[in-house]
Amino acid sequence: MSSLDEKYPIKYELYRNEKVESFQKLIEEKTEREKMSEKSDENKVVSWESPISYWFELTYAQFLTVPRLVMESMPIEWQEKMVALLEEMDETFDWRPQEGRYWVKLKDDKGRYCDAPLSDYRHGSCEHLRIKHEDTE
Repeated sequence: MSSLDEKYPIKYELYRNEKVESFQKLIEEKTEREKMSEKSDENKVVSWESPISYWFELTYAQFLTVPRLVMESMPIEWQEKMVALLEEMDETFDWRPQEGRYWVKLKDDKGRYCDAPLSDYRHGSCEHLRIKHEDTE
């Protein structure tokens, strides 16, 4: 069993159940289906088979919330890729609210608001969260 199987068992079990040999094959099949239905379906529905759906697994999460501190701790190459994708998303979708703003607050297991340990992106550190891999030690 690979480390990805151990880290994301539900995601990779779904891949195995669908008998998809690789993630690339899944993308190719989805792209082919989209091309075939593109002429008849102008209002596409997001498929449960999308890579993002697999990443979210079986949760009902509606948003991805990633602390800025963690993103700024990524290698510069990753940050550049992420920024490019975010900019491409902004150029493709008018998704930002016209009025108001999103505000993220952490709640404890009893539903009470509490301090978010990763909210101080100017002076905080997330090095204690870094996963140590055997091959890099």
